[in-house]
Amino acid sequence: MIKFEIKDRKTGKTESYKKDFVTMGEAEKFWDFMAKVEKENEKEKPDSKKARQLERQLLVDFFVDQGLTEETVLENMSTKAYSKALDQIFREVQGEDEEDSEDAKDEVGKTEE
Repeated sequence: MIKFEIKDRKTGKTESYKKDFVTMGEAEKFWDFMAKVEKENEKEKPDSKKARQLERQLLVDFFVDQGLTEETVLENMSTKAYSKALDQIFREVQGEDEEDSEDAKDEVGKTEE
């Protein structure tokens, strides 16, 4: 599940965004995004601003039906919420649950007995 909130700095109103699952079409948009970013990074002089814009557009595309705009992201979304939302998108596209990630963290450093 992908879930985050954005508080409008002017009105104080908080908007919640939630997606219970990622469709195959949305996953395809994600993989297109990854290919575009990879192509940009392979350039002799990659444009990091363009890569960040592509990243924001991916987030907006996933939540456009809930009214999310790039302007809202840029003007009101915290960097922490932004990073968490993108991480959640990646996990959902990969088919991972948050619990899967937590289990993997628990297993680090363990040895078989």
